[in-house]
Amino acid sequence: MNPLDKKGFKNLGRFYDDDEDDVWEKNEDRAESLSERYQEKDFLASGALKNVFKVFDFKMKRYVALAELKEEIPEEEYESFINEARLTSALRHPNIITVHDFGFNEIHIPYFTMELKVGDTLGDIIQKQQKSINELLDIFIKVCDAISYAHSENIIHLDLKPDNIQVGEFGEVQVCDWGLSRKCDGVLTEDLIKGTPGFMAPEQIIPGKELDFQTDIYALGGILYSILTESLPVEGGSKTVILSTVQEVIKSPIERFPEKSIPKSLNAVVCKAMEQLREDRYKDVEELKDEVTSYLLGRSTEAEEAGFIKEFTLFIKRNKQICMLAFVSMFILIVGGFLFLVELQKQQGETESALEKLQETHTDLTASREKEQILFAQKEKTFKMFLQASKEHTKMYNLLQGSELSHAYELMIFPLYFGSPVQNLEKSLKILTSQNVLNNPKPWINDFIILNLFISQKFKELQKYKSDKYGDLIRIAEKYIDTERSGFGVLLDKDYLILLKDINALSIDKQSIKEEVMERSFSYVENARGVNFMSGKLVRELILCWNPYWNIEDFHHRRHGKTLKLTGLHLTTLKSKDLNSSNKSFLRFLKLEELSLAGSNISSLSQIDGLSIEKLDIRNTTIKNLHPHHATKDIEEVILQSTQFDSDGRFEIPKKVKLIYKD
Repeated sequence: MNPLDKKGFKNLGRFYDDDEDDVWEKNEDRAESLSERYQEKDFLASGALKNVFKVFDFKMKRYVALAELKEEIPEEEYESFINEARLTSALRHPNIITVHDFGFNEIHIPYFTMELKVGDTLGDIIQKQQKSINELLDIFIKVCDAISYAHSENIIHLDLKPDNIQVGEFGEVQVCDWGLSRKCDGVLTEDLIKGTPGFMAPEQIIPGKELDFQTDIYALGGILYSILTESLPVEGGSKTVILSTVQEVIKSPIERFPEKSIPKSLNAVVCKAMEQLREDRYKDVEELKDEVTSYLLGRSTEAEEAGFIKEFTLFIKRNKQICMLAFVSMFILIVGGFLFLVELQKQQGETESALEKLQETHTDLTASREKEQILFAQKEKTFKMFLQASKEHTKMYNLLQGSELSHAYELMIFPLYFGSPVQNLEKSLKILTSQNVLNNPKPWINDFIILNLFISQKFKELQKYKSDKYGDLIRIAEKYIDTERSGFGVLLDKDYLILLKDINALSIDKQSIKEEVMERSFSYVENARGVNFMSGKLVRELILCWNPYWNIEDFHHRRHGKTLKLTGLHLTTLKSKDLNSSNKSFLRFLKLEELSLAGSNISSLSQIDGLSIEKLDIRNTTIKNLHPHHATKDIEEVILQSTQFDSDGRFEIPKKVKLIYKD
């Protein structure tokens, strides 16, 4: 059957150069050799309309991605698929995926090929916490560049989200999946909602509304929201998300996650980009990009409407060398004023001596008195200058001191501490001990020093300090002052296990202190030893800290078999989101391939994010689906009850995952 005979194909010839020859006849010839040209076909992903495969192009001798319309898709949808190929191929930008070829396969289903990128999506990177906030913002700026270019070509994407942004092995960024893109010429919302809930602007949901560049700006705001919070802008089912979008009940990042260190400036940018009314959003993508660039350069954003104090603080951070020079200059001014005052006092003494000698004549006495008054006035003026300079010096000193202590605190919390515990703890301790001397000393600085010394196992040095808050830690440390250390300067496993048990033995009213110490200590020991995996007994104590009523007998670990079984109704937590924690699963310290949570009270697979597990048992738990996807990326086999998943739970389960039902 000739493709021209198919309904809806009469305008498809515009995809090619104008030619009097029968291009469709040529396309049939090409279809006959399609399977010969594109071989080694491996499935990559599936969307609403198409499947994407990795294939080897024998003609060009390279691997490419082949997008092929699903066989069950009706002919009425062909135009949308071909529109994606046509619009994407027209875009020439380093941050937009490149289309190589277009045609029909042997059964006259359209396909197109594009460059194959090896790497992760931005969504994967955000969930894996592979990059810092500044690195993620650099990726976001490249996405803005791509969308700004598309808008300059009068094209809107209409399906922007982290999963449609590909980040290559060498940091290259490309915006993909232009299946919903359109020319921005009076495009109206259809009755059938198309897009991704949570990143769709309100006008994409209400039928008959016009779609324009501000629609993409809303989605970019949603992507920035995910970068800052590691979560979707709205959680829940599709209906809940759509209703929240239309009714404007989306909480700002800071309001929703007050425990996270979200910059107020970027929070304001997200809120403006995701305004309900399009006229309240940024006028174009460049304006949004400039706001994020300002943040990266240490400047305030227009959206936050920063006051004088915020602007001054940012100025100090951007110009540390200049401010230090100003501090030194102020110090020199103070010292110079003091020396001048000493010299002035010396001159006053000489004047008084001269007055005694000039008392013989009234004229000389009067002149001496006038000279004395002048010198006294100069002395008073100099003294006032000294006081003013001293006040400026004190103000500058307090500012720098606050910055030092703030940095010492940041070095002890997520994410800085857990990136390099040994190095960052040493830096923090150095700052705190120096400030403890300068501040005569302050109790909270003293407590931070005690916490650092305990985590780094410097128990002998710890005995010099006292604390009402951490008195229990000091008493525990006394037991290990003379205990043998490994070659890495930390306790041997057998003694370290006893130390962890001593910490867990603290009363329940000391729970916050236990959580401050436990995972930090684990990360410090792992970093100091350079060993990626800890013994099961040690990890068991770590889990017990956050589940104090759990029975440790419900922990069964086979190190050589790489298996772990956890059970018990009092087992609820395998990951903490507190600033004192890494926001990563406690099980990362074990090398696992098989994990059973059957009979536990674990309710979400987000508790095992980042683990490379091949087999998972979740029977007799409240887990209702396999989301989030990044928690099950490597899973090949899942054991569950026959009634455990609803239809939403089965949705989009990767084909490679084998479900085994056992009641």
